[in-house]
Amino acid sequence: MKNDSFINFLNAKIMHWEKNFCEWSLTVTPNHLNSQDSLHGGVIATLLDDACSYSGFYRPEAKTTGGAVTVSLTINYIAKISQGRVFARGRCIGGGKRIYFAEGELVSEEGVLLARATGSFRRHNSNYVLP
Repeated sequence: MKNDSFINFLNAKIMHWEKNFCEWSLTVTPNHLNSQDSLHGGVIATLLDDACSYSGFYRPEAKTTGGAVTVSLTINYIAKISQGRVFARGRCIGGGKRIYFAEGELVSEEGVLLARATGSFRRHNSNYVLP
């Protein structure tokens, strides 16, 4: 992951990454809020997009290249949050060599479901671990 990527700009951190699963965390700050003082939908979308996409290409070694691009992503916004820590969890649920499908959820530290996502992604390098 590049240090100058958008997810790093948000100050999100990878908490756990393994084959078919990825979890990101973010401590919500005023910079992440919209005009209604809630976590911005774009921040939520970014967290879920990365959690879901990373779930389909695990890189066990930092020198291994790989990645994915989002083909489609659908998000359902369920609840609001304006402070605290959130966790975006993505799971690869199927697919083939190039295209895979993932689902994700964003939850608060207290376990409140904030948003759900489903998407399809395309792997763009052959150095990945298949689900």
